[in-house]
Amino acid sequence: MTPGFTATVTTPDAHTVTVHLSGELTFENAEDLDRLTVEQLRDQPELRELVLDCGDLAAIDSMGLSMLLMVKRRAEQVTLEIHNDHQEPSVLLRRADGSETRHHGADLFHCLQNVRLTLEADGLLLCCQGARPLVWPSGMDRQAGNGQHAHVLRRHPPLTDADRVDIFEQADLADVGTVREQEEAVFDFHGFDKSKLRRPPH
Repeated sequence: MTPGFTATVTTPDAHTVTVHLSGELTFENAEDLDRLTVEQLRDQPELRELVLDCGDLAAIDSMGLSMLLMVKRRAEQVTLEIHNDHQEPSVLLRRADGSETRHHGADLFHCLQNVRLTLEADGLLLCCQGARPLVWPSGMDRQAGNGQHAHVLRRHPPLTDADRVDIFEQADLADVGTVREQEEAVFDFHGFDKSKLRRPPH
């Protein structure tokens, strides 16, 4: 931690982590908090509650506030249960509060888009390979694998297996975008008229 800022972790039980913050949370140390919370979320598989105790913070700037919001969103974890049925594919979205919604689509990529739209309505982005702007399934991907795999688009084909990703694999927050941003990026890549962009029904 940088001078003037400390973050002390306590674990009252297997389901709870408390991070006590003191000093000044600013652009100089906001990434320290990010790394710390990522480690806790990764290393505590039974974690249900992440508490940020800000009572002893003396000051916080805009970057520090943005980081607190990012940590809050990251802690609002979700899990996905994939039903890869060629006749009726679906993805079950399970939130940290126990609520569940099942999302259907023409294939798993379409199901994932519908999951993402639901999360986006709550201001959340899903950090997975299928949410990267220039990841999109080919016709073969959709037929052979029901849309569970896609390719990273690039300017110099042919695409190879090295460009192929599982759409449900993890991706960094900095690398993902909204469904609309992804669709517009793909239209731009192919030189299509974005005014023609229409989404299929949920």
